[in-house]
Amino acid sequence: MAVSGFGVPFGFRYIFAELTYPYALVMAMQGMKDVARIAVFFNPLYPWLLLHTWFGALSIGGFLVASFFTIKGNVNVKFAWIGLWHGVLCLGVQRVLGPTYLFNLSFRAPLLYANILGQTGSTFDIAPLFALKLSLITFLVLASVKVWRKIKRGYGVVPRYALVLGLVAIMVAMIGEFMNDGGKYPYLVLLGNSGLEPSTFMNVYVQIPWTTMFAVVGVLLAFVGIFMVTTYYALNKRFLADMPEPFQAS
Repeated sequence: MAVSGFGVPFGFRYIFAELTYPYALVMAMQGMKDVARIAVFFNPLYPWLLLHTWFGALSIGGFLVASFFTIKGNVNVKFAWIGLWHGVLCLGVQRVLGPTYLFNLSFRAPLLYANILGQTGSTFDIAPLFALKLSLITFLVLASVKVWRKIKRGYGVVPRYALVLGLVAIMVAMIGEFMNDGGKYPYLVLLGNSGLEPSTFMNVYVQIPWTTMFAVVGVLLAFVGIFMVTTYYALNKRFLADMPEPFQAS
C-alpha cells in the first residue's frame, strides 16, 4: 500500500503538470513524441506538484487514522495519537510545499495563479474556494492542537470532536484538487495567460478508443471497491479484534 500510495501520484501527476505547464507537450505537438515521453518527468512544475501530493496524502492518512480510532467502539488513544502526530507533521511540511507550488504557478501558469487569487484577467474566480481552503486548514491546525493536548502522547482521553479531523482533511484535499484542475476553466491545457480548449487538445500522444477508456475506468472502480471492502474487514473484523488490551482506552 505504501509503494502504491507513492507510486500512483508519481505515475500520473506529470500529466497534470503538463496540462498546467506544457513543458514536454510542446515537443509532442511538434512531432517529437519519443523525446516528450521522457521530458514530462523533467517538467519544472512536476516535482513541486508531486511533493505537494505526497505529503498531502500522508497528512490526510494521519488525520483519518486519528478519526478512526475516535469512533465509539474503536477508541484507542495510542493509535489516535500516532495518526495525529503523522497528520500534523506532514501538514507542517505542506506549509512550505503549498506556497512554493503557488509561487511556481505565478510565472509558469499565470492564468491559474490569477484564477486562484481572483486577480484581474482571471477567467474563473476561485478565490472564495482558496479562502475556504485556508480557513479549513486553520481550523484543522487549531483542532489538532486541542486534541494533541487532550491525548498526551497516547495516555489521555480522545475527545469526540477528533472525529472531524479526517473529514476536514478530505475536504481540504477535494478543494485543492478542484482548484488545481477546475481552475483552468475554460481551458484544458494552459499556455501562459491563455490555453487550449478541450476540443483542440485531443490525444496528442496516442489515440485511445472509447471502449478501452471505459474498460480501464471500470477496472479501476472495481479495484477501489475491493480495496474499501478489504480495508473494512481488516480493521473491524480482524485488526481491532486482535488488538492487545493494554492499548485500549479506558
